[in-house]
Amino acid sequence: MEWHKLNQAQLNCMKEHDCWVHAGEYVSGAGYHEPMNSRIINFKKSPLKMKPGERKHRERAIKQFKKDIESLLGSYPKIALTAVPSSRRKDDPEYTNRFEDLFQEILNSHPEWIVEWPVEIKETTEASHNSGPRDPDLLMENYIWKGFKHGKPEVLHVFDDVITTGAHLRAVSDFLRSHNYKGKIIGVCWAKAQ
Repeated sequence: MEWHKLNQAQLNCMKEHDCWVHAGEYVSGAGYHEPMNSRIINFKKSPLKMKPGERKHRERAIKQFKKDIESLLGSYPKIALTAVPSSRRKDDPEYTNRFEDLFQEILNSHPEWIVEWPVEIKETTEASHNSGPRDPDLLMENYIWKGFKHGKPEVLHVFDDVITTGAHLRAVSDFLRSHNYKGKIIGVCWAKAQ
């Protein structure tokens, strides 16, 4: 997997100092016909809604994304990971624990790495791809600060699956800064929406 830096010309919400990368393209409307689309769709599937036999596709996507992360980050010790908050609260029956499952898979191989969840949401909202908010300020209004459980990391890798405008990475980055996080933030997305 080859990673590419994103730039301001590609994303409305990106700022000059941001360090964001992506690995591929997500083709809207292409469904499972595009390899990256297929991986992301399977990754996002709720275990509650899976038909018999579909779990293996989600597990395969998680294992592939784990390899992608290892190819990007190598084997450095003390790497800190988090993800942009889902549009659903963790107690919502429709919540998909995809990043928790992915990060657990990573920790199984890299127990020295750290997973943090400093930001959560107050209320379930509509997902951005279903006409939900794409305004970073509106997204931040729904955030709750949970803080760092392992101390503030020097570098925090913030993951998202698909990036369209960069609103979610912008909101999380700005929210972290508003709570006095001074470390480096690296945004990592598997796919940039075309």
